[in-house]
Amino acid sequence: MGAGEGLIWRVTTRRPLTRCWRVTQCWRVTRLARDTVLVARDTVLARDTVCHSEIVSDFAFDLSTTYVHLGSDAGAVAIPDFEWTPEFLERYAADYATDGSEGRLVMIGASDKTWTYWERHPAGEELVCVISGRITLVQEIDGSERRIELSAGEAAINPRGVWHTSDVHEPGQVLFVTPGLGTGHRPR
Repeated sequence: MGAGEGLIWRVTTRRPLTRCWRVTQCWRVTRLARDTVLVARDTVLARDTVCHSEIVSDFAFDLSTTYVHLGSDAGAVAIPDFEWTPEFLERYAADYATDGSEGRLVMIGASDKTWTYWERHPAGEELVCVISGRITLVQEIDGSERRIELSAGEAAINPRGVWHTSDVHEPGQVLFVTPGLGTGHRPR
């Protein structure tokens, strides 16, 4: 085995105003930290290239704190400490813009209160799977509400572009596979 083979390199810095990452040190990975991407030895790659390279994950992670982006090339990229802030969402959208309508965000979210807004996803269908608890998924179709009761282990699909919201009856967790491109929100 040559020098550096079999090692995983931790990328810890990003050049300002670009999507380039710089390899700074070699680590055996036990946990991803915010803004950490894994690449091969002595490599400086654009974020898009890193996302499509061979990224090794030899550890488990919590899908409620480390989300996963599924790309158009059937790749999967862990995104630790995902934030629902405008700045983070803007950066996420820019980093994965080349995936277009094929990109998906996979996450487990707490379902602890009824939503105060409607949302829709014009880029594609969204899978909603209740892991625990009980909700009513409300979809607005042709001016009327379709209500789908979901309990642990049950799933439904929000059709492309359909406004939807959620009424929580028993707190729990929900798995979402969401096409994020162009997602819209409005008050309920």
